[in-house]
Amino acid sequence: ATELGKELEAGQTCSKNVLGIVSFGDSSIATAMRMGQITQAITVDTSFTGVAGLYGKVCTTVRGI
Repeated sequence: ATELGKELEAGQTCSKNVLGIVSFGDSSIATAMRMGQITQAITVDTSFTGVAGLYGKVCTTVRGI
């Protein structure tokens, strides 16, 4: 997809959680934008993965220019 004649860039970042006690990582929009070298966000998607309260993962993907 394109916006303003430019190809969209993508950046993704994730955070993880173990046993609901220990969390690490950064799933913020700002970090995903920085990872994809994006200055203007067009879309933001968030995905969640979990295993019975033992393990959780949240990923944020930003697409933009």
